Order: sequence, then structure tokens, then C-alpha cells
Amino acid sequence: MLESPEIALPRFRARHRWAHSERVRLTLSDFGAAFAAAVVAQMVGLPNASMDVVKEGAKPEGTTSYWMLSLLIALAWTAVLGLNGSRDKRVLGSGAEEYRRVLSGMVWMLGGLGFVAYFLQYAVGRGYVVISLPLGVVALLATRWIWRRRLVRMRVKGLASSRVLTIESPDEIGRLADHVAAARASGLLVAGQVSVQNRATLAEEVTYLASEHQIDAVVVSASAHLSPAELSQLMWSLETVGADLILAPSLSGIAGPRVHTRPIEGLPLLYVEGPRYDGAMRTVKDIFDKVCASLALVLLAPLFAVIAIAVKVTSPGPVFFRQTRVGLNGQEFEIWKFRSMADGADAHLVKMAEENGFLPPLVKIKDDARVTPIGQFLRTWSLDELPQLINVLLGDMSLVGPRPQRPQEVSTYSAMHARRLKTKPGMTGMWQVSGRNDVEWDEAVRMDLYYVENWSLSLDLVLVWRTIFAVLQGRGAY
Repeated sequence: MLESPEIALPRFRARHRWAHSERVRLTLSDFGAAFAAAVVAQMVGLPNASMDVVKEGAKPEGTTSYWMLSLLIALAWTAVLGLNGSRDKRVLGSGAEEYRRVLSGMVWMLGGLGFVAYFLQYAVGRGYVVISLPLGVVALLATRWIWRRRLVRMRVKGLASSRVLTIESPDEIGRLADHVAAARASGLLVAGQVSVQNRATLAEEVTYLASEHQIDAVVVSASAHLSPAELSQLMWSLETVGADLILAPSLSGIAGPRVHTRPIEGLPLLYVEGPRYDGAMRTVKDIFDKVCASLALVLLAPLFAVIAIAVKVTSPGPVFFRQTRVGLNGQEFEIWKFRSMADGADAHLVKMAEENGFLPPLVKIKDDARVTPIGQFLRTWSLDELPQLINVLLGDMSLVGPRPQRPQEVSTYSAMHARRLKTKPGMTGMWQVSGRNDVEWDEAVRMDLYYVENWSLSLDLVLVWRTIFAVLQGRGAY
């Protein structure tokens, strides 16, 4: 630890500079996206229309332009997204919370618009409402995604990040820092590490370092074993230089919505909800899956016909490949795919299993000679997976979830790996959008378990969106 000389520390100091500029940028972007969506709804749904101002039991007293309503709706969207914290530095650039808050904003907008229209007795056209709010959500999510991609690229370069100090015990020094440094896109840039030695002067020394090195936040590991009094003293000291205090509990793989804080006599208790594998939202997920699969099968029917002809004329054998996979709660089912290998190529894996006594998980072979030329094209763009929409429609699979594996592979599962089977397997998932087949097995399991225990409909929508770009990049496909 450095010695702390007697210096006059500035009480107020600009921190999180990137967050201030990002917040301004998003505010303007949110207003523009919402206003554009409202104007499109106005021009498409209600050309040359105006709102009637109607008093109960009387004729219309006058009209109000929809241009004014579009402007007010855009301002309301901007205010709602600010009030619900969608532009908070804690949610920008990582996780699905930012998108979730945008979606929740639509609920507030719908209720608010209905209340205002009823209270002021404005006869707002239904077509305007039906078009403007959903289109506004789409426009807002799209612009947020564009800004997020820019923010992530900057963070990977070490920009647009908050400089942090980590505090750990001497025997674990570096562990938390390495964990934080590995996630560059999180926006936390480790500027230094502090080992807990002299507890009496810890707050003073850390505050001095925070001031000298322009630190935005201090992250305290659970291994530091700081008492409530020591944490309070540290927090008060950091307040004088405008730095935040972040506590890193001994928890991992837990998403924000499952964590709640409840203060009792000044002591904040951390409530961690258990994962939910059933309930009303699971029913919503099943309905969402089946509706989307049905629409996709109808819309993609011409593409299915073209792929089927291409597979049939380029190599002998059936058009579809069917294989036994393991799904929800260990139940087996037949998965559908367009055949991308020579007919009978799957026997090679059976031979491998016989020679090794088991089939290792996540068996993927680069430059596999069994893959046909048309099959390589289908795999690069994940077109061979499209028939799994049939499995989704039958209820064996979901659009999003852990990838289903063969019974031989599942037989090698540990108790931890088996938790992947607590939800329906999916056509895409977290590790598919993070490198596809280039992701190591242990990392793929970690991502799948995170999804299984922290599932939400908004997370599904984000993963489906990210899947599109992962496929277009073609990285890790073989």
C-alpha cells in the first residue's frame, strides 16, 4: 500500500465521463427513434387525420393535430426511458437489462396514453396506437443495439470504461482483478489492485489512490472480509472524491432480476431467488415458440423446397437427417435437420464411441471429410438447422435454449452438466451467439447453465437477435 500524505482532496469531481456523453447521446437517439415511429404510424395508419376533442354527451368541440400528439409521445417515451433507468451507467453495454427496461417502457406508455386520452376525452385513432407503440419499441431497440455495438467496440479498446480499483485479501490478490479484466465489454477497466493489510488506514489509503489515479469506482471482494463499519468508512471516504463503491459477493451465474436487496435495521440483505423452471411465463414461452415456428415454416417454405432439391441432386441419400437427442428432463426425441453429410456418415461417431467407451461431449470436427459441398454451405449459414422448427412446433424444442445432445454424450454428464436438461433444448443459445463451435465445452456449459437458471422472455428475444448476426458472420461454423 502507498503512504497517504496530507493533501486536500477535491469534494466534487467529474466521474464516469463516458456515461455522461452516452446518456446525452441515447436521450437524443431515443427521442428521434420514438418520434420517427410515431410519424410513420401517423402517415401510414391515419393520413390527413386529426383527433376529435369530445365532451361527454356532446358533439366534438374541435380537433388537435396528430403531429402534436407524435411530438408529445416522443417526449413521453424519452422521459419514461429516463425514469426507468434504461440509460443508467449500470445497465449500458452489458446484459439484457437495458432492453428489458425499454420493453417495460411500452407498458407504461400504453397505460399512460389510454389514461390521458380518457381523462382529456381525446378520440385517438386505434390504428395510430396499434402502429406507433410497437413500431416505437422496434425502433428504440434497434437504435439501442447500434449504440451498444459501438460502446462495446470502444470498451474492447479500453475506452468508454470506468477505471476501478480492486480490494482483495493478500492470499487471493489478483483473482477478482483478473475476472473483471477478462470482461472488457463490461466497461470496468482495472487500474490497480489493493491488498488488505493495514485495516486501520485502508479507507484513507484507498481514497488517496482513487484521487491520484482518477478512479471511478472501488470493487471490494468478499475475500477482503471487511466489516460493516470498515465498509461504511470506506464508502464515506470515497464520497469525498466522487468514487463509487461496488461489492463483489461470493456468487456467480446469477442474473439481476433474481437478486433483490432488502434493508433491515440498516443492514442490506441480499435475496437470491431460486431458478424457476415452470409457471405462467414458461407457458408464454411455449406459445411464443409455437407461433413463431408456425409463421417461420410458412414463410420459409420456398427456401425449404430449394434446399431440399439442392441436397437431393448433389449427393445420394435422404433430404432430411434424423437423430435421437435428449431433451427436457432427459426425454429422448428425434431431431430434424437437412442432411449435410454423406449418407451413413453418422456411423463414424458410433465407431468412435465403441473404441473409446463413450462419446465425448461437443464433438465437432473441423474440415470434416464427411461433409458434402452443399452441406458445408448449409452449415456455414446454419440453414441445415431450419427443419428444427418442426421440433419446436411439436414441443420437443424451443427457439432458444441449450443445444440438444446425443444420449451417448449425455451419459458423460456430471450432476452440474445435467442441469442443462431442466429446460427444453433450443435451436440457438448463449454459446451459439458467442462463437458457435469455437467455444470450449466447459465454457459452453457455463453459458447454458446461466441461461437455464436466469431465463426470461426478453433474454430470448436478445439471443434470437444476436443469432442473426452470429450466423451472418459465419464464425465457428463447421
